[in-house]
Amino acid sequence: MEPLSLETLRRIDEAHLIHPFTDHADLHRQGTRIIRSASGCTVVDENGRELIDALAGLWCVNVGHGRKEIADAVHRQMSAVAFYPSFFNTTTEPAILLAGRFVEVAPPRLGHAFFSNSGSEANESALKLIRAYQKLRGKPRKTKVVSRSF
Repeated sequence: MEPLSLETLRRIDEAHLIHPFTDHADLHRQGTRIIRSASGCTVVDENGRELIDALAGLWCVNVGHGRKEIADAVHRQMSAVAFYPSFFNTTTEPAILLAGRFVEVAPPRLGHAFFSNSGSEANESALKLIRAYQKLRGKPRKTKVVSRSF
């Protein structure tokens, strides 16, 4: 399959992609900058201009782009088991080993690890843990959560 032209990509982008934290009127006047490749802490746009990825891919590539050893490790693991939750008395070897490593480097009082896949899952799980903790303390009616929004 032949790569799509920049004009075609921009047309599809304008018609269908919502860009967060963006002035869309300005975006559509100027056109989308399309990142074509990345290596280490830099990205290359559609004009071949090399830019520092100061956001680290929005903080999810903080060790850099194109890290072969990471890609190889991910490939090995995904070839064995791409994902399996630790629900219902089941888990995977990497989850066990990572929990052990976290505990090794954590302060002494933190002897357990709990993994989740997203912020919403982490928040829901935290609320469930809080409720379970209150039940264990003999306070099952203690269910209110106070929060602050800006």
